[in-house]
Amino acid sequence: MKGESLKLKYYGTRGSLPVPGQDTVKYGGNTSCVKITVGATLIILDGGSGLRVLGNELLQSEFGYGQGTAHIFFSHAHWDHINGFPFFSPAYIKGNRFVLYGEHNSSLSLRQILSTQQNHVNFPVRLADMSSSLEFVELNAGEKIQCSDALISCFALNHSVDTFSYCIEVKPSGKIDYVSD
Repeated sequence: MKGESLKLKYYGTRGSLPVPGQDTVKYGGNTSCVKITVGATLIILDGGSGLRVLGNELLQSEFGYGQGTAHIFFSHAHWDHINGFPFFSPAYIKGNRFVLYGEHNSSLSLRQILSTQQNHVNFPVRLADMSSSLEFVELNAGEKIQCSDALISCFALNHSVDTFSYCIEVKPSGKIDYVSD
């Protein structure tokens, strides 16, 4: 069986704070967000401010009609890796399905973290009011997830909070290692 091709596009590469403008045209000014496609399967790594740009692009596809599915893997919950999620337009369209993956954390789940980011004090729309289907999967270091032809492995990183790196492997196309801060 021939494997699917593996394609990557960066939507955000900055840390901590988006810095759009003329000085950042070459490398981009948005925070962490990477799109990986494996055939028809969409995998998104991190939800920084680049996720808003990716979301606007996705509206031109099946996501604009409530027929899209994507897998979003969060490396960790620092602001620059989640701050684009409230502005991710496809998540407001009924019929779209998003599977959100993050590290199993004993203090707060990924759902709780994103809900806190979108509580009424911080944002006008609650996470629970987004119209798409949001499924949450908590991962442990060393775990492997199969997304179509892609095998995604998660590894613990040394950072100030619990953080994952991800290895996305598609045989025979190759693999991509995503190691953020």
